[in-house]
Amino acid sequence: VSTSASVTTILVNSSSNGDILTVPASERVLVSLNENPTTGYMWNATASKGLSVISDTYYPPNTTLIGAGGYHEWILAPDTVGTYTFKATYMRPWEGASSAADTFSLVIEATPE
Repeated sequence: VSTSASVTTILVNSSSNGDILTVPASERVLVSLNENPTTGYMWNATASKGLSVISDTYYPPNTTLIGAGGYHEWILAPDTVGTYTFKATYMRPWEGASSAADTFSLVIEATPE
């Protein structure tokens, strides 16, 4: 009997800032944060070794309103059981980290199935 295992994706947003998220190692984590590049601010994200970034996508606002913000999504997948960190800094790239308007961090504890 063959069974197809489905990959579950856990959604987190800015309310999970600073959290420790425990997930089975086979699951994926979708981080969604508001972003408004028209202000010059963009998320600069880093994932620790062993935490793969499956996708990194900016979605513009679903409006024609000038200056409206969209959101940025990252899909993360632990390579194996372990503890990983995902960090993002909301900053103007040309001004460097000193321009940070916000930060986001998440610790992902990947557990055996």
